[in-house]
Amino acid sequence: MSVYAIISITTSITIAFWSGFIYSKNPKSKVNILFFLLSLTFAYWSFTEFVTRYTDSADTAYLWLKLNFQWSFSAALLLHLVLVFTDNLRKKYRLYIVTAMYLPALFFSIIDISTDYILGKVVKHIWGWTYTGSDSFLFYLATIWAVILPLLAIIICIQKYRRSKSIKMKKQLGFLIVGSCFPLLLGSITDGIFPIFHIVTPGLTSVGFFFGIFFIGYAVLKHGLFDITPEEKLDIIMKYSPDIIVTIDRDATIKYINKVPAGYGYDDVCGKKAVEFLHKSYHKSFDQILHKVFTSGESSIFEHQSRVDNWRMSRVIPLSTGKNHIESAMIISTDITEMRQMQLSLIESELQYRDLIEQLAEGILILDDEGHIQYVNPTAEQIFQKTAAQLTGCLQKDFLKSIDEKAEIEITRSAKDTIIVESQTVKITWQNKTAYLVSLRDTTQTVALREKLKRLSFYDELTDLYNRRGFFDMLERQIKLSNRKGTKFFLLFADFDGLKEINDSLGHVTGDKALIDFALILKGCFRESDIIARIGGDEFSVFPIDADKKACELLLKRIDRTITAFNNKSKQSYRLSVSIGTAFYDPAQPCSPDDLLSRADAEMYKVKRMKKNNNI
Repeated sequence: MSVYAIISITTSITIAFWSGFIYSKNPKSKVNILFFLLSLTFAYWSFTEFVTRYTDSADTAYLWLKLNFQWSFSAALLLHLVLVFTDNLRKKYRLYIVTAMYLPALFFSIIDISTDYILGKVVKHIWGWTYTGSDSFLFYLATIWAVILPLLAIIICIQKYRRSKSIKMKKQLGFLIVGSCFPLLLGSITDGIFPIFHIVTPGLTSVGFFFGIFFIGYAVLKHGLFDITPEEKLDIIMKYSPDIIVTIDRDATIKYINKVPAGYGYDDVCGKKAVEFLHKSYHKSFDQILHKVFTSGESSIFEHQSRVDNWRMSRVIPLSTGKNHIESAMIISTDITEMRQMQLSLIESELQYRDLIEQLAEGILILDDEGHIQYVNPTAEQIFQKTAAQLTGCLQKDFLKSIDEKAEIEITRSAKDTIIVESQTVKITWQNKTAYLVSLRDTTQTVALREKLKRLSFYDELTDLYNRRGFFDMLERQIKLSNRKGTKFFLLFADFDGLKEINDSLGHVTGDKALIDFALILKGCFRESDIIARIGGDEFSVFPIDADKKACELLLKRIDRTITAFNNKSKQSYRLSVSIGTAFYDPAQPCSPDDLLSRADAEMYKVKRMKKNNNI
């Protein structure tokens, strides 16, 4: 077996196992799925190359060169992966873009397997059998197409790299660019350009595949390229929510929905106006509610019928940007058809159908005109975790504060157990006296979901500090306040020294522990009112409230002392070390948050260089 054949089979096996290992880390990620499919095509390509280099038969070599017809799909998959990762594959044009990539791939594959217009003839050299390439127009067209798609992928990555302000995103894109260049350069030269001029060399495309896939795979493990993002985690949570959750823009156009109503497809809903799915009698009131939500910034609850006449209770929640400008809203809609029908029946018949109430999924209370409980159904007993005997006679005036309106009320069941219920109270007649019917639904999970959405937007999951978005939101507010009051403030930019070495030698779990320890030190050195954030992998920033230059010097010394004390007392296998730069904001010379942070960053690098020069 020749050394060239050994290289090919080794490349095929390595790519297959390496990509499978990477795929197992997160099999639900769309980008990871595309990366895995791309790797499989490369592994298959290398395997066909191995057979053609190993065999002594021209017929066998010709057959396997024909079976390598899938080469054109590799270029399409690479571009597809980049489009998805850089968020350039918009829903509106997704079908057209994907078709434009894969139809030519299919065309060239059919031409390759059924004719010799691309393959040409097979000849044997010292490294084994290979193709000569055809002099037909289709060969040149296929070569140009196979070069353009990876080149376009690299250009898109470069454009995204230049526009991105995220350090992590820049690292990820950098690895994608370099990883894509390996097969493009080696493959286009040895398998594309050289055959055009009848220059015969061993094809190095599979070697380029090996280095490209290995390089990108290393980036996956090193920088979490395809980790499940907070948005994906939230999408999983919302997918299994019993309610329909919709996000809309100011024009009431549906941008996202976690589950589509029965009888509709996803494409039938997204991009349409939300009002189209309401009964026509509620169109005007829905427009009024949206206007109120977007102008006042307050959530609103309303009951309505859908186009299929189901009763639903929907809460419209405004979603504000970092500048408190409301551009979108979330609608959480619950099917209350059964509850509505039961409520109407109970009111009309003065609860003559008590047996039906006992089976309701909603809790039912009947209060007298002073707010004392007269009746509870089994579901209400479960909500309060008390028996009917324990609840009867208890005073519940909170439910009488919003009659004929939806309300969220907090119920304390024990010292450590508090839930949120959504209630509606209507006036009825009970035993010939004025009373109130209260329907209850446990919405603790819905409220927790709403709070989780807000927290994921502004806080770092690992350290529980502000994330980059939350930090810049608070920094913009502080700059506006400083400009209005004419006061100065300072900002600290801290870079964790040696985190890479900790990760490489002790593992990422230990690296995360070191980051958490430093976050705790920062919390201990500053007040609760001060803004502390983790704005990058190993980068932190702080700006104290109402602190001057003298306080800045004292705080830097305090941080240094605290870190020294930690290193002296800690039994951990690592030592904490940070480089800190400072920048002062003067309203007489205003600047943007990015400029202020850049100045602190530059000062930090001066400190870091000084440490290296002094071997600290």
